[in-house]
Amino acid sequence: MQFKVSIVGGGNFGTAIAKLLAENVLNLKSYSPEITMWLYEEYINEIPLTQIINTTHINTKYLPDIHLPTNIRATSDLKELNDSDILIFVIPHQFVKNIINQIKGTLKKGVISVSLIKGVIYSNGDIGLISKYISNTLNIPCGVLMGANIAIEVAKGYISEGTLSGVNDKEGIIIRNLFNSNIYRVSIVDDLWGVELCGTLKNVVSLGYGICKGMGCGLNTCCAVLRNGLVEICNFYKLLGKGKDCTLFESCGISDLMVSCLAGRNFKAGEFIGKKISLEEIKEKMGGQQLQGPDTAKEIYEYLKGKGKENEFPLFTTVYRVCFENELPDAIYCCISPKSISDQ
Repeated sequence: MQFKVSIVGGGNFGTAIAKLLAENVLNLKSYSPEITMWLYEEYINEIPLTQIINTTHINTKYLPDIHLPTNIRATSDLKELNDSDILIFVIPHQFVKNIINQIKGTLKKGVISVSLIKGVIYSNGDIGLISKYISNTLNIPCGVLMGANIAIEVAKGYISEGTLSGVNDKEGIIIRNLFNSNIYRVSIVDDLWGVELCGTLKNVVSLGYGICKGMGCGLNTCCAVLRNGLVEICNFYKLLGKGKDCTLFESCGISDLMVSCLAGRNFKAGEFIGKKISLEEIKEKMGGQQLQGPDTAKEIYEYLKGKGKENEFPLFTTVYRVCFENELPDAIYCCISPKSISDQ
């Protein structure tokens, strides 16, 4: 039996992952040599993006400078996921519920999945993991893979790492073998909550870092914000009673936080916010790419406010207020705490 692999999501990161896996499966006898990549249909000069990808082997909207392997087949039909053995979810977290509910009840038995989605499910005052939502809704196992992965660098073959969690031994081997290569190294840890929360909360911190950069701050100030953000991630672990501090030293932790603060889309969005540019204008400037940081900041703030804890997380709270309540960007300075880690 060969595992049929499908990617759910064809943005810049989804396409980069499709390229990585399409190259890998050609050397793996246990996996089908074709990768299906589902994406929401868009039109470039009235031509469907799926058609452009399948004929030119370039995702001209999201990774225009990258030539894709010919064994990637793009589709906008969710029904083509029905016979998949492995599903890789790489969609903006805002669209998770809509997509998952459309494929509910259509998948064959024995499917396993992994989420590369950075975000949370906020409902009825509580925080839930996207991987758990996928697993519970589709009744399939779903792990999570997070790491310091800038899409264009993965696509160009720069050596990268990922942290995998939420899988049993058999699933872990299948997923790890699929992703592992000389340019992408996967480690497995037993901390689903910690891995997924790292990937989520770093988007809020990178917004704060970008806001500082956009205001013209130096590295001292920006890194002070980064440090305080890391403390708030640790404290959020404690508030939930989930996550292991040691997970912060995996690729999904400090490494992902650093790369997101230096080069991620939320850092870039934060830079614009620091220059007092609205979220609507930012989306236009970033070519329609979905910004996950602001929505995540809102969800985290609403959770904290519901618990009466928002003042204990000044950076998370300030990033939300700058994005949504017209707080001035320089309010971020108040988040730089003089306290030591032990005091905090």
